[in-house]
Amino acid sequence: MLRTAFPSRRKLLPALALAAIVFGGVRWAVGPPREPVRDGQRLSEVAFGPKGWRASAYRNPAATSEQLRGYGSAGVRWLTWYVVHGDRPFVRRGALPLDHAPGWLRRWMPDRWGGLRTTVAVDEQLDAVVTLQWLGEEAAPTIPALVSRLESGDEVLRWSAAETLNGMGPVSWPAVHHALEHAGGPGRRVLLATMMQRLSIQKEPAPDREWRLVAEALRRGCADDFPEARSAAARMIGCCHYLRRDSTFFDPAIPEVIRLLSDPDPKVRQTAATAIRYLGEKATPAIPRLTKLGDDPSPEVRRNAAQSLNALQRLEAPKAGP
Repeated sequence: MLRTAFPSRRKLLPALALAAIVFGGVRWAVGPPREPVRDGQRLSEVAFGPKGWRASAYRNPAATSEQLRGYGSAGVRWLTWYVVHGDRPFVRRGALPLDHAPGWLRRWMPDRWGGLRTTVAVDEQLDAVVTLQWLGEEAAPTIPALVSRLESGDEVLRWSAAETLNGMGPVSWPAVHHALEHAGGPGRRVLLATMMQRLSIQKEPAPDREWRLVAEALRRGCADDFPEARSAAARMIGCCHYLRRDSTFFDPAIPEVIRLLSDPDPKVRQTAATAIRYLGEKATPAIPRLTKLGDDPSPEVRRNAAQSLNALQRLEAPKAGP
């Protein structure tokens, strides 16, 4: 009976060797590509290193972009892998098995089980996404991976992925348009809320075509079935129009913002009332609706509507004359 329960060593050793080969092959197939090295510095030291590189990057963005571009397409492939498969710190979402275990045991156990040992100190997915922002359109091969992060349950990761996508410029428009049609509500919201990235962080001023595409995307966003996406679209219309107050790019979107003053969601009405303030004289048709919002059940809506109404009335006063 023992022989049937425990195979002989002659049979066991080949089976273990085969299992090790299979496990090693799977690990090699799903593991990251070879890490690129430039001037003796590994890319992980730039992307994940504890040297505060982000602070220096914002002080000298040109040098940071040049440094990252030096890793070439190999660096983009390596970062793309970490966008999807990188480790993330554990976030407690409820009771864990070892919450009430003795302290001596918890010291040796990982935080995912309720222990006190931190398993992951660096958010590799988030760091990879943020690093890619410095590559602009050269990060285009990562677009599918970034789109998948729009469905993440982490708001910070979703927001950073949307910033990176919009910061690429025209090359990411097909994916962004598709995501605005098919992504979940939170993903659509962050894409709309970060549209200004297309207009304000590029090396050269964004061309008029980019402004028109942004204006059209935001106009459509005002009709989104997710309230927070409508709110984000209205806010961005106000902010982007304020950057080019002398243009007509956002004129077709202004009636949509005015329409949102009657939205069933109070947060959407509140945001729309704030956005009206940045649309200037072109938003004067909103005065009757802003007046009605003085009786809105939400105090935040009433306050924002009153502020925008006062701003529009001051613009109208010179026209009325003495």
